[in-house]
Amino acid sequence: MTDPTTATNPTSPTTVTNPAPVTVHVHAHHGSIVSAVGSGTQHNHTHEPEHEPGDVARGYADARRRGLALSLEPPSGHRDEHRPVRGHTALIRHLEQVVLSPGPGSTHVLHGLGGCGKTSLALEIAHLADRAGLAVWWVTADTRANLETGLRTLATRLGAAESELTHRHAPDVLWERLHALDPETRWLLVLDDAEHPADLLDSPFGTHDGRSWLRPHPGDTGTVLVTSRSGGSPWAWWCTQHVIHPLATEDAVTTLYDHVGPWAGDTHDATALAESLGRLPLALTIAGSALARNADWPWPEPGTPTTFREYQQAVLRDGAPDAVDGIVARVWDVAVQGLRSRGHHRCEQLLAVLATMAQTPIPVALLLPTATAAQTRSLAGVTGNELRDLTRALGEQHLIELHNATPSVHQKPRELSIFMHPLVRSAALREQPAPVADAVLLVHNAVVNLLGIPDEIKLWSSWRLMAPHAHHLIFLLSAALDRGERLAPEVVARAAHAASLTARSLHVQGVYDVAGGQFEAINALTGPVLGERHPETLRCLHYIGVLEHERGQHAEALRRHDHVYRLRREVLGPDDAETLRSRHYRALAHHALGQVDQAEQEYRQVLEKRRRVLGPDHRHTFATEHNLVRVRHERGLLSEAAQEYEQLHRRMVTALGPDYRHTLVTQHNHAMVLHALGRLDEAEAGFRFVCQAETALMGAEHPTTLSGRYSLCRVLADRGLSEQAEQERLSVLAAQVRVLGEHHPETVITRERKPGPARSGPI
Repeated sequence: MTDPTTATNPTSPTTVTNPAPVTVHVHAHHGSIVSAVGSGTQHNHTHEPEHEPGDVARGYADARRRGLALSLEPPSGHRDEHRPVRGHTALIRHLEQVVLSPGPGSTHVLHGLGGCGKTSLALEIAHLADRAGLAVWWVTADTRANLETGLRTLATRLGAAESELTHRHAPDVLWERLHALDPETRWLLVLDDAEHPADLLDSPFGTHDGRSWLRPHPGDTGTVLVTSRSGGSPWAWWCTQHVIHPLATEDAVTTLYDHVGPWAGDTHDATALAESLGRLPLALTIAGSALARNADWPWPEPGTPTTFREYQQAVLRDGAPDAVDGIVARVWDVAVQGLRSRGHHRCEQLLAVLATMAQTPIPVALLLPTATAAQTRSLAGVTGNELRDLTRALGEQHLIELHNATPSVHQKPRELSIFMHPLVRSAALREQPAPVADAVLLVHNAVVNLLGIPDEIKLWSSWRLMAPHAHHLIFLLSAALDRGERLAPEVVARAAHAASLTARSLHVQGVYDVAGGQFEAINALTGPVLGERHPETLRCLHYIGVLEHERGQHAEALRRHDHVYRLRREVLGPDDAETLRSRHYRALAHHALGQVDQAEQEYRQVLEKRRRVLGPDHRHTFATEHNLVRVRHERGLLSEAAQEYEQLHRRMVTALGPDYRHTLVTQHNHAMVLHALGRLDEAEAGFRFVCQAETALMGAEHPTTLSGRYSLCRVLADRGLSEQAEQERLSVLAAQVRVLGEHHPETVITRERKPGPARSGPI
C-alpha cells in the first residue's frame, strides 16, 4: 500500500524505489520477412492525390462511417464495481481530494512496474471525478504519436482550429484553451502509460522547460494525472510522484478471489499462487479469469488448471520466474493453452501479428478486415466469425484490451481498437519470429485500399492512427537490414508504399519535420534493398522534393524533381502517370523560381500528354490546365484568363464537384480576375461561396480560408462597405496572428492592407 504522505519529489531519490526497467524488443526475423515480407493571394494546384476519388469511394465512406478519431473518454468499461481496486485505499482518497480541490502544481505521476495497476488506479480517480461533475479526459500516452493525437484532439474539442495546431506550437494552443475555460469548470486530464516522459516534458526549446505538453500550471481548476513505468529523475520538479508497488499479499489474494470462488482453493493455495505471480495485478487478473473460464467448461482437457494449486504448478512448471515479464510470459502460456482447449487454435498467430504492430491503438476496422487477414500466412483462410470470436476471446483473457470509441451506450459503436500490454507483447514474440510480412500486408491494405488519399482532410485522424504502424514496420525492416538479413523486395516495396503515404499525410497536415525524417528513413531502406530506380524509391524521393518545395527550397526541389523525372521516364516511360507527375512538379519548381517561360512550356507539354493519357477531365489534367491559365493571369491577360478560369471551373464542378478543394482554388482565382476587371458583384459572390465552402471543409481559421476571407474584404472595401470590410479584416488579422504568427507574409499583407502579390508562388 502506498502512503500518500510519502509522495516524493524526484530530487529525493532515496525515497523512491525505481524498479528494474522492462525492455520490450520486437525483432524482425530473417525467415519471416523473406518468406512473405492568404489577402487576395492566388492559389495553385500542386498536391495531387495518389488515387482517383472514385477509386476509393467505398473506402472513404466506410472510414467516415466508422469515425476513426480517438476517443477522450476514460475506458470505463474496464472498471468493475464488483472487483474494486485493491491495496491503494489511502492513495485513492488522497488523489480524490487533490482532484476535487486542486492546488498549485497539481500534476501527479503514478509510476511502477508494468501491470502493477497504475491504469486501474487512474481509472478509479477518473470515475470519482466524473461522479463529482468534473470534466474528465483520457489520453493514451504510450507513444509520441498517440500522445500528440490525443492532446491535439482535446485541443480541438476545446475550440482550437486544426490550423492553429499546425502553424503554432501545439502545446501552447492546448494550454491556452485550458486556461480559458470557465473558472467553475473543474477538470481532470489523465495521460495514461507515458512510456517516454521526455515526450511530455521536453520541447524543441529545451528540457523540462515548461513549454511542452506537461507544464507547471496554477492547478486552481484542473489536475493532470500521469501513469508511467518510469519514475524519479525523468520527471520535472513540479510533478508529484507516487510509487505503485506490487500488491501486499493479502490484497493479492483478495484480487484472485474477486475473479473466482472458494472452490478454486483455500487462502494458503491462493497465497502461494499470488506470490509466484509476483503479486502483480495484471498477472493475478489473467490467472483468476483463466480459472473462472476453465471451471465454466464442463469437460476441460486433461491438465487444464481449475484450482489455484494446479495453476501455480502450470505457471511454475519450468522453474520460478525471476522477472515480471517472465511471470506474464508463463501466465500467457497457460492462457494460450486454455484458448486452444476452447477451440481457438490460432490465438498465438493473431497475438504475434498484433505484437508486430506499433505499441499504439490498433484500429480493427482498418487493420483486421477479414479478406486481408485471410491472405496472411499467419491467419490464412480465417473467416469473419472466427476472427471476431478469437479477438473477443483474447480480450476476455486480458491478453489484449478491446476499446470502443463510443461515448454512450445509447450510441452505435463507432470503432473497435486493440491495445496490447507491452509485457504480453514481449511474451507473444519470445519464441517465434515477428510475422513482419503479414503485418506489412495488413498495414498496406489499410493505407492504400481503405484510406487511399493522404490529402483527404476528413480522414486526417485516421491517417494519424495508421502512421505509427506503417513507420514501425520500416523500423523493423531497417533493423533487420542492419543485422545483415536478406529482405524480400516485395515486402519492402509494400511497406515503403504504405509508409510513404502515411508520411505524406503528416506532411499535408503541416508536420514537416516528422514527415521529412520518415521519408529519409524510408529512402534509407528502399535504396539498398530496391535500388534507386525502383518505383517505391522514386515515390519517396518525389515526396522529399515536394517537401523541399513547401519549405521554400525551390532550387533543391527543382534538382530533385528533375532527377526523379529522368529516372521515371527511363523506368516507367515518358507517358506514365507518375512520370507526368514528376514533370508537372518540375514545372512548379521553375514557376517558383520565376522561370515563367520555361514553366509555361513545360505545363503545355504536360497538359497535352495528360489529356491524351488521363483524359481531359482527370483532376491531374485540371491541375496542369489551371496552372497554365494562371500564367496568363499573371501576365495581365485578364479577360482571357477570366474566360478560361470560368470554363475550367464549370468542367471541374461537373467532374469533381463544387466543393472539391481544387475546384475551389480555381473559383477563388477566377474571382480575383473578376475583381481586377471591376466586376465586383460577381467577384463578391465567388469569394463568398469559396469562403463558406472552405470554412466547412477546413475550418474558419485555416490559412487557405483566411486568404479567401481577406480577398472578400478587399472586394467589400472597393464596393464602399468600409466598416464591414474593416471589421472582417481585423477578424482575419487576429486569426492570422494566432495561426501563422505576426511576421508571416500573409499576416503582414492583411495588417498593412496590401493587395495580394501578383503570384504567391506555386505551392
